[in-house]
Amino acid sequence: MQRRRGFTLIELLVVIAIIAILAAILFPVFERARAKANSASCQSQLKQIGLAFLMYAQDYDELLPEGEGLYRRADFPYLPEWDITYDPYPGKFGWPVYLGPYVKSAAVFDCPSGPTHNQDQYKYDYAWNNAGTAMRICGTDLVGGIGYPAETVLVCDGGYPYLNRKGNTLYYLQRWLGHFQTNPKSRGDRHNGMHNVAYCDGHVKSLNRNAILENAGGAANNNIPPWNWVWED
Repeated sequence: MQRRRGFTLIELLVVIAIIAILAAILFPVFERARAKANSASCQSQLKQIGLAFLMYAQDYDELLPEGEGLYRRADFPYLPEWDITYDPYPGKFGWPVYLGPYVKSAAVFDCPSGPTHNQDQYKYDYAWNNAGTAMRICGTDLVGGIGYPAETVLVCDGGYPYLNRKGNTLYYLQRWLGHFQTNPKSRGDRHNGMHNVAYCDGHVKSLNRNAILENAGGAANNNIPPWNWVWED
């Protein structure tokens, strides 16, 4: 009876090396494909959020939500899980409360490429350009309206719930966008270096870090896209 010959050590090492090479080639491809899928899902969520802002404006005399107030979770079923030490919850973090009836899901405010949230962290990863759009919407004469809706940011990937005009404006814009975050998932440019952005006319696209900071700084004036801020730096 002929004895069956097994693998030699050299042959086994060659097979392992081939598998390792294939894994090194394919894993980045799979990761890029997953990142692309997450970015597409994020764009879809931002589209829903942007349309929710516009539907809200249609129902409230062409005004966007103002964002201030006190919010009890028991009264707002779509309220994302915020800091558990606050109830009612104060401040401008409340804009998803107004949009809840239009999106029907708190998960819409949670970017698929964003960080894993603890109980005491914000449960959504998008920043509303409240300083440039609050209480006004495109096409109206209320509070000046928005002169360039297709070029003005409404809501985008960020590291904070809203974008505020405060002190050194360019610095704070970068801060609220998450550009100083060390965790890449907490950065606004979490999609392979790109921010997903919903504009005031409802369309969504991706911008790199340089593009999203365009017109940021002393050269910008009120009602100039993409932010409609009066810069103070």
